[in-house]
Amino acid sequence: MQYWTETYWDQRGDPRIKHLPLMFSLRPLLSILLVYALFVKVIGPLVMRKREPFSLKPILITYNLVMSLLNGYFFFRFLSLYDFGLGVLNVRQPPFSPLSIFGSGGGGKIDNLVATRIEVAYIYELSKIVDLLDTVFFVLRKKQSQVTWLHFYHHFR
Repeated sequence: MQYWTETYWDQRGDPRIKHLPLMFSLRPLLSILLVYALFVKVIGPLVMRKREPFSLKPILITYNLVMSLLNGYFFFRFLSLYDFGLGVLNVRQPPFSPLSIFGSGGGGKIDNLVATRIEVAYIYELSKIVDLLDTVFFVLRKKQSQVTWLHFYHHFR
């Protein structure tokens, strides 16, 4: 287990992103997903069983607005970074070059494009972690019927 969560990523991971939070190992992400699963499936329903549902309307409005704007940003960024969306199916890893992600890099135009793609993909990954709150809100509002297996799996994967 140590090999797959730490050593593998240390040896084969992209050196340009090792310094970013949650990118040096699988352990933090696996921990977040484990806490999410335990809360949504066990702890949350147990805690909420004898309580009134929370009224989260202002929080939900803000959350949905922010997530909608963020996803709109990603849509336009991905279109602009991947030749109007035609390159989105290109799953090859960008070539390694000494770049500085989230900082000034010493590369040329291609290196800057690769760095920007990595930055946008990283921010998108972080937004998926924030997206787990969607299910947490269902639990806190006692809408457990909306936490279907498909919904849970969609956010968990």
